[in-house]
Amino acid sequence: MLLFQKELIEIYENGDDEYKKINEKISSDVAYRKYSIGRVYDETPFFSEINEIPKGNLCDEMKGTEADLYIYGYSKENKLLSITQKTNLKNVFYKTFFISRSEFGELRTYNCSETEFELIKISFFFNGFSHPSKVESYTERALVLEEFKYRGNLIDEIHVEKKEHYTGTKSKDFFQLFYNQGEVDYIIKKNSEDDVLKKIKFENWDIAVDVDRIEKLLLENILYRLSSLPSEVKVHSVGLITDNALTSLSSPMLAIGTLDEYGNKILNVNSFKHYDAESVDIDSPELQLELKNIGTKEGKSLINDICHHVLEELSRIEFNHSGIETKKISFFLKDVSEL
Repeated sequence: MLLFQKELIEIYENGDDEYKKINEKISSDVAYRKYSIGRVYDETPFFSEINEIPKGNLCDEMKGTEADLYIYGYSKENKLLSITQKTNLKNVFYKTFFISRSEFGELRTYNCSETEFELIKISFFFNGFSHPSKVESYTERALVLEEFKYRGNLIDEIHVEKKEHYTGTKSKDFFQLFYNQGEVDYIIKKNSEDDVLKKIKFENWDIAVDVDRIEKLLLENILYRLSSLPSEVKVHSVGLITDNALTSLSSPMLAIGTLDEYGNKILNVNSFKHYDAESVDIDSPELQLELKNIGTKEGKSLINDICHHVLEELSRIEFNHSGIETKKISFFLKDVSEL
């Protein structure tokens, strides 16, 4: 699917150790910064719009909070060099670098803590960052190819192909942009069979899906349930169980595999009956309210993406619980139909 797939994977697998060197170089070239509450500037054109993510607003640095502050670093030539995204986790943030190479632009996004820097996305931009013809990416979740078709200086079509790492699922989406007096009025989303999935109107961003909030609520609910376990309980695995057969989306169940209850024997996570008694409801009115904004067409895939991301975040947390040692726990995501 990607012409430079081999090179992207090589950088992805070996890029963690290059963070400090890149950060030092890019930081020295930053002449000034801008700040926003919520994302204002996308890495690829119309990313927020086609994913129905509400745009943020520029602000003074002091007006942003730890969980929603974005910091944009610019060169003296007014080129965007870096984006720093704060998170709700203490001392954890994402940092994206825009690196100019002779043959194309290179983008790297790192998941950062005080001592660890993990490369989670590497992209090659063909024809520059501001007017790309094609973007090839290897992310922590998928291989992605984005192609941009122009009519004059305006983007007419966007084609997106993905291959998910976890499931091997392939998808193709096609977006056609319609303008009114030079400004985008709406976007038509189609699948590979040319079926119209959705008409995205720009005035409806206020009801868009807030993925970050859903992930935050889900993670908070999981952490609360795990922290409530008795101190003597020994946990060997933690998972999320979804039910994609439901006609209306619901939050997943939390499955906790323990050693004590089954005589210190680690059980097969594919057998749901071993988790049935320990499955915990992590739903909440706030989470359900956010889930209502997810359409049924894209809901299953989006819920799975959210669950994978939450489990990845969970695997990095150190618990103040004698029976929960993160490095010794296996994390999994299953649909009820797979169990």
